[in-house]
Amino acid sequence: MMINFNDVASAFSLIPAGTIAKAVITLKPSNYGEQKLLTKSDKTGSIGLNVCFTVTSGAYANRKIHQLIGFQGAKKDENGKDIWAEMGLSLIRSIIESSRNINPSDTTSEAIAKRKVTLSELHNMQPIIKIGVEVDKSGKYPDKNKVFMAVTPDKKEYKEFMNISTFAKTKENKVSDEDFASDEIPF
Repeated sequence: MMINFNDVASAFSLIPAGTIAKAVITLKPSNYGEQKLLTKSDKTGSIGLNVCFTVTSGAYANRKIHQLIGFQGAKKDENGKDIWAEMGLSLIRSIIESSRNINPSDTTSEAIAKRKVTLSELHNMQPIIKIGVEVDKSGKYPDKNKVFMAVTPDKKEYKEFMNISTFAKTKENKVSDEDFASDEIPF
């Protein structure tokens, strides 16, 4: 039996860079650290947190972005800084702040306490994320989506996204006078 696949849509295209969406985080257990939630490279010694962001809103709902977030890199810059870890830990902080509605400049004891988490607490957090496209410069692999940042409450995009989400939820549940404008029985 011959099946014609010419009319079947091709595989997913990438989510456009700059897309803002809400996501839920799933941690993928591995081989190192607290509850084996970190991944340690046998080759380089680098340590990362293997996560899956599942988009939960908008046109790309249910799409998944798999990402290794830097925790400890094998290389340091000329000043001894671990750039990969710095970027990764900064992303994790913004995920916490986005998920828990903490302004990054908030230094109250409540905000400080909310930023203290175990790795397992990141599982099921729901940040607002800004999606980008990582281009493979080697040409060996296809380009892929990547979460470049979690949008925090101090950003315009956070407020806009929250207003849109709140408006959509309110509109869904609101009964208007127009619903009762007709005296006709609908059945």
